[in-house]
Amino acid sequence: MNSLKHNPAYVLMGPRQSGKTTIAREIEKHFKNSIYLDMEDSRDVRKLEDPLAHFARFSDSLIIIDEIQTKPDLFRELRPAIDARGKNGCFLLLGSASPVLVQGVSEYLTGRVDYIEITPFTMEELPKEKSRDRHLIRGGFPRSFLAANDALSMNWRKSYIQSYSFMELVSIFGTGFNKTTVANLWRMLAHSQGGLLNQAVLSTSLGVSAPTVKRYIDYLDASFHLRLLQPWHINVKKRIVKSPKVYIRDSGLLLALLDIGNINELLGHPIVGQLWEGYVIEQIASGLKQDFTLYFYRTSHGAEADIVIAKGLEPVILAEIKFSNSPVPSRGFYETITDLNPVKTYVISPEGSGYPGKNGVFFCGIDLFIDEISKICS
Repeated sequence: MNSLKHNPAYVLMGPRQSGKTTIAREIEKHFKNSIYLDMEDSRDVRKLEDPLAHFARFSDSLIIIDEIQTKPDLFRELRPAIDARGKNGCFLLLGSASPVLVQGVSEYLTGRVDYIEITPFTMEELPKEKSRDRHLIRGGFPRSFLAANDALSMNWRKSYIQSYSFMELVSIFGTGFNKTTVANLWRMLAHSQGGLLNQAVLSTSLGVSAPTVKRYIDYLDASFHLRLLQPWHINVKKRIVKSPKVYIRDSGLLLALLDIGNINELLGHPIVGQLWEGYVIEQIASGLKQDFTLYFYRTSHGAEADIVIAKGLEPVILAEIKFSNSPVPSRGFYETITDLNPVKTYVISPEGSGYPGKNGVFFCGIDLFIDEISKICS
């Protein structure tokens, strides 16, 4: 909350149902003067029929505007309102990531706002009494994670996927939007978890044009449902894989798309390794400082690392992710260490107190790894 004092406005961005409104309501309680406006509430919409007059009336308050992407005309009115105040901590804007939100902010509010990404629950945010297995299966969306049982959680996640695919995307793409195509694309991406993105194959399989597939994938990426992990290619003389790897970001949504309902079903499924890989990547990405970037590395000759954490042009950390508590690194991982010469190298497993291996590789569980990178990447 102290960070709100460093910029005139902040934008909380994230997928629907990830907890943005809950966070905003908590912030509202801690500010002596604040007002909350929900642009999906017709009563609040009427209050902003003359936005500048309403903003001027509460010139000493933090004004919180939820679902602002549903009222794109407001972005034009916010710029003079922010400039008139001439101070920080004026506005907190909430919205589901969408082209409307990004365009509105970039067109009218550049230099006046900072972004905060709100994700579903991460591993570090779990209540102590809740197990990681539950988080892995249900994902981090609050209503899914806190459901009374796995069946209710699965119902919520399937409803979320359906309502998102069949309602929100229709409003974004209009009459040209094909609901069946996107539903099939979701499932194909789930089966491709952790693999290289091949839009030509997806286009052929779905029977639609490559630009259509690209448009849908770009939006799923921009709305925080999909992660396109880019390859590390800087200062490398070998032939590098250039396609990104694709991950459904929330493990619960991934398992709902694959109809996997509990931990026993997951442990017997071939997707378990890729699911764990994506899960670990999300935990790492959520805690990285802004000057660090996450990549993967793969050459045409088999050198590979699941994770490259870089600062600028320097690869700081390499890691291989294994769904085993007795992991054996691949030969390609050791080749990657030679290629990139990082500061630290790790093999990450579900559990483990940590022990050193050959070539300076440190073996540890995910909890210890998160602690390690918080020290190195701070």
